[in-house]
Amino acid sequence: MDIAPAPDGQTWRGDAILAVAIVAILGGMWAAQDWHALSALRLADTDDAMRLLQVRDWLGGQAWSDLTQYRLGPPGGLAMHWSRLPDLPIAAIVLAPRPLVGTATAELIAVLAWPPLLFAAQLMLIAAIARRLGGAGAAPTAMLVAALAYPAISQFMPGRIDHHGLQIVLLTACAHGMIAPASKWRGLAIGAAMFASIATGLEMAPLLAVIGGWAAVEWLRGGGGERLAGIGAGLAIAGVLGAGLIPASGPGDLCDALNAPLRVLVIAGGIGTLLLATFADRLPVPRWAPAAALAAALALLGLRLAPACLAGPYGAVDPMLERLWLANVAEAHPLFATPFAFALGYAGLMAAGLAATLWQARRAGGAWWGLAALIAAALAVTCLQVRGAYPGAALAAPGLAMLIARARAKGVAALAGAWIVSAGILYPIAGAALTKPPEAPLLTGADCTGPEQLAALAQLPPGRIVAPIDIGAFALPATRHASLSAPYHRNNAGNAAMYRFFLGPEHEARAIARRHDLTYVAWCDGAFGEIDLAREAAPGALAPRLAARRPPAWLVPVRDEGLKVWRIADEDADR
Repeated sequence: MDIAPAPDGQTWRGDAILAVAIVAILGGMWAAQDWHALSALRLADTDDAMRLLQVRDWLGGQAWSDLTQYRLGPPGGLAMHWSRLPDLPIAAIVLAPRPLVGTATAELIAVLAWPPLLFAAQLMLIAAIARRLGGAGAAPTAMLVAALAYPAISQFMPGRIDHHGLQIVLLTACAHGMIAPASKWRGLAIGAAMFASIATGLEMAPLLAVIGGWAAVEWLRGGGGERLAGIGAGLAIAGVLGAGLIPASGPGDLCDALNAPLRVLVIAGGIGTLLLATFADRLPVPRWAPAAALAAALALLGLRLAPACLAGPYGAVDPMLERLWLANVAEAHPLFATPFAFALGYAGLMAAGLAATLWQARRAGGAWWGLAALIAAALAVTCLQVRGAYPGAALAAPGLAMLIARARAKGVAALAGAWIVSAGILYPIAGAALTKPPEAPLLTGADCTGPEQLAALAQLPPGRIVAPIDIGAFALPATRHASLSAPYHRNNAGNAAMYRFFLGPEHEARAIARRHDLTYVAWCDGAFGEIDLAREAAPGALAPRLAARRPPAWLVPVRDEGLKVWRIADEDADR
């Protein structure tokens, strides 16, 4: 397949204008819809709230190399598995207007601006991929399809400042680098983007491995080594530079972030790939032999340096937390363990995009096969954890744009059908329409983390709160309180103590309050709705008592509406 030439400056400007227009319309609609919460810096997801807190702590004087959340978990704080890399652009946006508008407004500007900026970059990258694969006419259509690509677009809404949107953009940039004509400089950029993604979080590692495999297959099939050598050099150089600039995310005996052992593995892989692409042809053996030897050596080195990766990122999580918490995190579920409506909404567009991309690969060959392999890998990840659907949906647009282009010649009905299949926002709607609604809605604690509830909590003298797991993540950036729990797997001790506090016998709750220096209990009607309290709660446990409005005498009422709060009395006070 012939790759289209690089677009000229006028084409890039046209892409930028269309991307900015789409982002301005959608971003404005999304911001207006959620303005009440956004204006109070109550962000949509716990991870976004914690990202804002991490940036705020750094700008407030916490060391660049210190990734501890000192108000989270038991006294002493928690070393987070997050990277500093995504903090940089957010912090830069905060710092620019802060002298003129103050900290709160500067933070609001950052949470409103950063996700749409990423969204515009993503749309332009998708347009560039579609143009190279399908010609100039495919680019605008692909951009429109990408703008509707649920669930990927949910990561680019105003307020979504956590790292997932950044990782989608980095992966798409790698895919574009593979589709463009090979060069050492393009390979260098791909390698640097791969390292940046790994340094941001390990979620994309399987898809980045496919990028590496794509480059290796291209080389094994007789291609020049420029791109593969550049990828190796980019990984190695970025890895070495990153060792001094990007702090390792926690201890080396975990496999949830780029720690020191994994960084060594990445650098070794980069150097090995560079040497392979540069010198393999001088050996008296086929290319596959040294490539296989390098792959085996890296696998053995990985087992030696990071054996914890065999257990996955959650290998050290308390079994009780796996049962009570992780088992109820929807995005951590395998695709086929989720309700039909959820599965269709998350994976429908990706499946359609994979089919369209494979169809185009059979027709045109070339880089379409590599793009199809990426989407297929995302679908495989989604079958294990549905959060893999985000990059899969994001990469579906070029293939679907070609489907729409072919349908134009077949009449209005075919064109309408192609657009319906390509509109990702229709899949969750279809799933809901095809599913019988529950007889009674499930109670949740969502209303208890609204701006008014958090503002009321912030009025209390600072203390350490014990609350259902999501409340803590929203309370930390909104108040001066510390929180025993939040939905982060490294907080084994704090999260386990929280569940034992609410579900264990009363005397254990008192002991936990004393051991962890707890000040307040926060509760929301509907909390623990996903847990069978009759089975999990001990006799006299606090969770069923608070749900029935029968708190023990040692809990002194502080607030009795919305987010309910009690102060924990001194032990002598209730004797």
